[in-house]
Amino acid sequence: MKAREQWNLGRQGFEAREQRNAEAVMRDRRYDRLRTASARRLLVVVVAVGIVAVGAVTVLVGMLPAQPVIVVTVAAFLLLRVSVRAVADLPEQYLDERQLALRYRVYQDAYRWLGLVAMALAGAGVITYIALSKDPGSAVVTLDDTHLLALFYVTAALVIALPTMVLALRDADRP
Repeated sequence: MKAREQWNLGRQGFEAREQRNAEAVMRDRRYDRLRTASARRLLVVVVAVGIVAVGAVTVLVGMLPAQPVIVVTVAAFLLLRVSVRAVADLPEQYLDERQLALRYRVYQDAYRWLGLVAMALAGAGVITYIALSKDPGSAVVTLDDTHLLALFYVTAALVIALPTMVLALRDADRP
């Protein structure tokens, strides 16, 4: 058997598995209770509060007490992913035009929101620095490892979760 024939057989097998997986996702009704508008909104709120709480607990108390908050936030995020997985995860050929347009728009809007959040936080930091500093040119801002870890946790969580959160809010009324 030539390499090209092996490649075609492998691709056909992949496409068959992909189709079976897509059909299984579309048939799966176990998580319909998570696909309601109120459940999606609640999960988005839990994830958003969890992201803020992870940063706050890490900075104020430490890394170890933040671990349960991280676990709860990740669990809520995974449930949120399950609620939107048809639009978020299925290959393009299994989605209609509305779902495709929604998917593309959500990613675009989510990263625009991420930029706005980053700019708001940076602006708040500068304003706080100026307001709390008696001599703005001479003050030194120090960040220790917990501050950097909190910044990493929050940034990573927003980059990962924001598209799913926006999709859940935009598509809340459609299962």
